[in-house]
Amino acid sequence: MRVAYGIELEEEDDEYFHMIEEIGVVGEAISVPGNFPVEAIPMLRYLPSWAPGGKFKQWAADAKVFFQSTLNKLFSASVDAIVSFLIPTRIAHYS
Repeated sequence: MRVAYGIELEEEDDEYFHMIEEIGVVGEAISVPGNFPVEAIPMLRYLPSWAPGGKFKQWAADAKVFFQSTLNKLFSASVDAIVSFLIPTRIAHYS
């Protein structure tokens, strides 16, 4: 996290630490072959999420929202880290 985004993970209750744990949980669920019925029966992609057997679609939608918000937070944190690194350097350089 420090190298990629400029974020120091200091405590286990840190927001970023929980994000990483959740990414691992979702990644584990996705990587298990046959974990979702749509892998065996591709026609289930067209099943509405409210129909019986469509629970995987709601799970996928929730995972997508989670990943998008996580990426946005990490991007914002990395931009803040870059700005905080560059701004004092420029000010000191011009003084």
